[in-house]
Order: sequence, then structure tokens, then C-alpha cells
Amino acid sequence: MTESLRLNEAIYQFFIAKKAERLSPNTINDYTNTFKQFRKFMGDPYIEDITPARVREFLASLDHLSKKTVVNYWIALSSLWTYLTNDGLASDHVLRKVKKPRPDKKAIKPFSESDVQKILACKHKDNPLRNKAILFLLLDTGIRASELCDAQVEDYKGRTLIVWGKGDKERSVPLSTFTMNVINDYLEYERQEPIDGNPLIVNDRGVQLTRSGLYQFLRKLRPRTGVKKIYPHRFRHTFAVSFLRNGGDVFSLQEILGHSTLEMTRRYVKLAKLDIQKTHERASPIKALHLNTIGGSKNPAHFHAQGNPPTHTHIADQRTQGVPTPPSSPHNTNQ
Repeated sequence: MTESLRLNEAIYQFFIAKKAERLSPNTINDYTNTFKQFRKFMGDPYIEDITPARVREFLASLDHLSKKTVVNYWIALSSLWTYLTNDGLASDHVLRKVKKPRPDKKAIKPFSESDVQKILACKHKDNPLRNKAILFLLLDTGIRASELCDAQVEDYKGRTLIVWGKGDKERSVPLSTFTMNVINDYLEYERQEPIDGNPLIVNDRGVQLTRSGLYQFLRKLRPRTGVKKIYPHRFRHTFAVSFLRNGGDVFSLQEILGHSTLEMTRRYVKLAKLDIQKTHERASPIKALHLNTIGGSKNPAHFHAQGNPPTHTHIADQRTQGVPTPPSSPHNTNQ
């Protein structure tokens, strides 16, 4: 073990190792931002002198950031110490003694059917085929912003797209024929020749689309569509709930989204069930019979006294919005 290794040198060696593993530029940038703040707080101490208490102090100092960002910082630091301990550059995995922060569980708010129609109907003066390809990919696959931006032409296989998710884990995502046709049109008629590499989605200058560029594009759609909150992860939520409502199973959804556990998938299941309950409440034959045939009595006891069973009411979370079936035919087991 190298006892004299300091933090700056440890981070330098970590980056060499990760670049050799061909980590995506977005992942490298995330690590860079985390370690920049960590070095600013810590200075350049010996690795062996960094204690769990000091790491906790660092995480506690990030109270101006979102809880999700703090979790990402913890994950990046844990990756650093995993590398150091595996390579014999540190004797102890400090982060295993620091409890992982728990992010807030924000309400999942997918697009409504009306929202999706407005977004897809929006006219684009510049790059119409590229923009359509972006929107179809997001809605048809639920891929993350970084996965969309990092996709290469060689990753596109027609009815599937190879993406690199969190931790640079590879997975194959199915595409509908509609989305495949949109991508093919973009590649054949509009895509600029890339300056470097062979990214699937490029900007006007032939440079790979960045996450900030993607967010900027979606942000500009807000005033033009009247949909206030348009961001990549909302497409992901919309795809997930729509997939379940249209007969998809939770294990396939977990694989498509690249979730390591079923925790997040279960949240989508719950939301999909609530949405179905709201639909049932509007369309229940028993409710219609009660309101129309029995004269609209709202007294369950009176209704029951006439020899009929009382109506039942499904209570749905009012924050839940209806989730559309994508106009371009979502994935199902027949595609």
C-alpha cells in the first residue's frame, strides 16, 4: 500500500483508471465536479488521514444543494474509495462507514395525454427531423438524458438501441417501428456530419448533443406548447406508467429503464394503479346504475335498504395525472 498517497494524486490515478474503462464524458464530468468540491473542502491530505467523520462534515456542508445531488456526491466518493481499496492504495473503504444520504421522494408527475399531443404537434423551424427523433426516443424508451446524448450511431440497431446507463452498465432498449422510422429519416435526410466521433444526435455544428443542449431545447418548447414543465425525466415517468397501463410487466420495465432494484418500478406500478382507479371511478357500471336507475341517491344506507349493494368509491391520489398512450405506439409484447 502507498502510505504517502495524497488526495490529489489519488483522484488523478482514479481518472486514469476510469478513462481506460471508457467511461462516458458525462460520468467523468460528474466525478470532476464532485472531486472539485471535495478537494476544496478537504485540501490535499493523505488518503489515510481522511476519516468517516470528515466525509460526513463535507456532506453536511452541502446543505445548499438538493438531496439528490448530495447522494450523487456520496456515490462518486464511494467509487473513488472502491478503486483505492481494490488497488491497494487505501487500507480502509471510508465511505462504507458513512451512511448513504436518503433523497427526497418527489411526486411522479407524468405528462397528460393533452401535454404529449401539444409537444408532438409543435412545429420546428430548425432541425425538425432531429427534434422529432429526440422527442420520440424520450417518449418511446424512457432513456435518461445522458443515455440519449451519449448514444452513438453504431449503438442504433433499428428496433433496438444500446445505451450506457448509470455506472456505465450496458443494456438494450427496444424501439417501436414508428420511432425507428423517425430516426432513419433523421439519419438519412438531416443529420449533420459529426466533427468528432459518430454520435447519434448532433447539433447544428455537428457536435454531439450535450445534456445542457437537450435541456435548452426542451425548455424552449414550454412557451410554444403551453406545457410548463418539460424535462427529460418527465418523459421517462410518462413512458414507465404508460408501459404498465398498456400491459407491460414490471420486470421488463425494470430492464428497459436500467433500474438495479424494483424500488422505483414499484412507484410506477402504484401510480399506474391509481390512474386505473380514477378511470374506473368515472366508468363504473354500478356507479352509473346507482346514479341513473336509483334516482341519484347519495345515501349508501338508503340504497342498501332497497336490497341493492352499496356503491364503492375508489380514492385516487389527486396529484396523479392521466398518462397517455404515446401516439407512436408504445412498446408491447407484440413488437
